[in-house]
Amino acid sequence: MTSELGSLIEKIKKEGIEEARSTADKIIEQAHAEAKNKLHEADKQKEEIIRQAKEESERIIKNGEEALRLAGRDTVLALKSKIIDLFDAIMKREISGEMSPEVIKEMLLKIAAQFNTDGTTALEVVLSPADKTALDKMSDNMLKKVLAEELTIKGSDKVEKGFRIGLKDSNSYYDFTDEAIAQTLKAYLNPRIVKILDRSSNG
Repeated sequence: MTSELGSLIEKIKKEGIEEARSTADKIIEQAHAEAKNKLHEADKQKEEIIRQAKEESERIIKNGEEALRLAGRDTVLALKSKIIDLFDAIMKREISGEMSPEVIKEMLLKIAAQFNTDGTTALEVVLSPADKTALDKMSDNMLKKVLAEELTIKGSDKVEKGFRIGLKDSNSYYDFTDEAIAQTLKAYLNPRIVKILDRSSNG
């Protein structure tokens, strides 16, 4: 009886140890599987983080390049605008400088001769007060004759240099002011200047 009891206890101990070992093996295997899964998930997260970081870096670089391109374009456009403005100012200054009272006198005499071939057309000239005073003081006999018979001269603060001429008491006139001449030249020259600047900026 004692021998059988001992055998039973030994069997129970053996089975318990085996069961414990089996359970331990299962726990270890499960732990390994969970650790492997966690490592796999960690790798996936790491790859996703790297992917997102690359995308963000590329986006930042692309945005930076675009910002630089736009900034460069804006700088070129601003520079072109300043060059054209400078050219316009120089052109108007040169035209104004050429529009001396003597030049205005010669132009008026030629225009009056073309307009008034029959000697019956009354013309009106509008120019700056300073140029009107200068013309009034001139001792040119031909000018005096034309002013007496064909031209009425008026001074206006709206004219800086040059003059406007048209039929007397008419609202239509030909504009020979420095501003009008400069505008005409700008319409012709500025597109050509822009092309030159474009060729220069594009190498």
